[in-house]
Amino acid sequence: MGSRNAEVGIIRLRIADCRLRNEQKKGRDLRIGKWEGLKK
Repeated sequence: MGSRNAEVGIIRLRIADCRLRNEQKKGRDLRIGKWEGLKK
């Protein structure tokens, strides 16, 4: 039973990590977009 909980925990961590990366990428894209807009 303990190993099952560990597996679920790892999966949750991975999902959280993916979400965090997506958010960071989105933020970076927005910042880049702003810079592109300022340059023009």
